[in-house]
This record gives sequence, structure tokens and C-alpha cells, in this order.
Amino acid sequence: MAETTDLESEQFMSLLTDALRAGPGSPEWHQAVGKLRTSGVKGADEMQLLIRAREDLESGKEYRTVKAGAGFTRNLMTALEDEGQTKGKGIPSANIVALVAGAVILAVVVVVAVVLFRSTPPAVPNKVEQLQGLYFVNAMGAPADFEATGVTEVGPEWKVTGEVPLKVVTKGLRPQSIQAIPDDKREYRAGTLVKAESIPADQAAMVEVTFKTNRPPTDAVIPQVFVSDAPLDEAKGTSSHEFVWLLKGGQAQVVKPDMAVPPPMAKVEVKGSGVHTIVVKVRLNKDTVIVETGDKRIYEGAHDLAQTGPRYVGVRFLKKVGDGTDGVYLSSVKVLKP
Repeated sequence: MAETTDLESEQFMSLLTDALRAGPGSPEWHQAVGKLRTSGVKGADEMQLLIRAREDLESGKEYRTVKAGAGFTRNLMTALEDEGQTKGKGIPSANIVALVAGAVILAVVVVVAVVLFRSTPPAVPNKVEQLQGLYFVNAMGAPADFEATGVTEVGPEWKVTGEVPLKVVTKGLRPQSIQAIPDDKREYRAGTLVKAESIPADQAAMVEVTFKTNRPPTDAVIPQVFVSDAPLDEAKGTSSHEFVWLLKGGQAQVVKPDMAVPPPMAKVEVKGSGVHTIVVKVRLNKDTVIVETGDKRIYEGAHDLAQTGPRYVGVRFLKKVGDGTDGVYLSSVKVLKP
């Protein structure tokens, strides 16, 4: 600090003391700062200028206590606000750091999302859920109801094929006994009820069948519900490529076109004497099938039928040759679409 007689005087010491007591913005403050600037003192911080000047003057003299005067705090805060405004309305450095950090985090999230999106294959809709979500309420032709009053024969929308005669009785449609044929070693022969009109492969459909038994089921008669993608051999009542539900040994199961027998999702077993009602529902579309027996789902997934061309649906009885045991009847069969 440049030294002059004026700046070393007791009068200037009093001015500095009064300026520090009054605070920034006061007349004393401006007067003291002005004198220092006029004398060539450099520095941006006015407070530091005044304090250093007073300390220089106090050196070697009795210490004079400086206490904040009335309005010091208010004047100091006002001066700080004014100084901030004169330097421009910039964003505080802490806010700038926070904004930059937020932008970096956002950029990282975007990059990670893009990488995951590109590396993750698109979600494949669950085909079983799609099929399950369909409501089959529209009849595809007249149902075959063999328990209805006055029904004595198969209606025109259905036809019977195969080697085993099927007869409408008071309890329903049942297979007749057959005798062995010389040189024919087959254990079973078929009697089949098939819908006269085929169904397009791209048409979702449900085949709902109700069987009844009046005694514990035996392998003398094996009831089936089938969907075939190949025309039936009308002489034998069978086809070369079909998806089948069947009841064998009193247990429900499915057989796929390649003759594979997937393990059932739930065990369904028909045992004991008395009348048993067995309701079978086969829902299917172009590539998927859901099979239920009663209230239990025994299979869901691919049916492996051809995805183009017509499909043939119906009910079949496999009858053991030379065994007169019956006990399984077809009560009704209907085909529905959404």
C-alpha cells in the first residue's frame, strides 16, 4: 500500500474504524475506499482493503476494537447481492456442476438403453396366452348331441367312417363289437365320427367333446378326439398325420403327429364305478394347441400339424377285436370359433 501522511493520520484511522462499523454501502465505507483508491491501492475486495489499511495503521499502536455497527449485516448482504448483479446473472458454480453431472448420468443411461435395445431380441408374444385369450362362442355348424330327445342317428353335418359300426343308443353314441378277421393281426380297429366340412388351418377353433362311462374305463374301448391335416381313410377311419387326445388305462394323454407322447401337465385319471362325465376341450390355431380334460390342462404348445391346407376334426373309438366290453359313450361334440 502506498503510504502518505494523510493515510497514516489518526483521522484516517477513525474513518476506517467508522467504515468497518457501518458496513458496505455506507457513506463512511465509500469515503474510505475512495481514499485508498486515490492513493493507488490495488485490490478487488473492498473489505480486505479496509481491514489491511486499518491493520497497517494499528501496527505499533494500542489496539482499537472494531464492532459491527447498526445495520452492518443488512448493508453487507445488500452489497453482496449488488456485487453479484454487477458481475452478471450467471448460474452459481454449484448449480453448474450439478447440471453437468446430471447430463453425464442421462447420457450414460441413454447409451446403456441403446446397447440393451440393440442386443436384446424383440419380445416374442406368448402363443399359448394368445390362444387362451380367445373366446370360442360361435358354432361352426350344428353340434352332434346324442343325448337330446329323439336323436336316433348321426346328422348330415357329421359322417361315420371306419371298420367299427357306431350306434346311437339312449345313452349316446357307442361302438359296436367286432369279430376277428382271419389273417388280420390288428388288435384294434376304429369307428370314427368326423365333421363333414374341413376347417382352414388359419382358422382358430375349439373342439368340445363330452364322454360318459358307466363302469371303470378299460382298454377294450379307447376314446379319442383328433385333429388331422390329412384326409381320413374312410375304410379304416384313420389318417396318417394327426394330433390326438385319448383316454387309455383310465388316464388322459395326447399323442403328437410324430407319435410322441409328451408327459401330461396334470394327471387326469378316471377310476371307480358309477357314471363319469369326461369333458375334453381342444383349442387350436395355426401352430398352437391347448388341451384340457375336465378342469385340468394336460398339454399346451405346438401341435406340429401343417400350417396350410384343410383340417379334419372328430371323435374316434378304438375297439379291441373280439372284446364285447363297452362302457364309454359319446354324449356330444361341437366345434366353435371365436
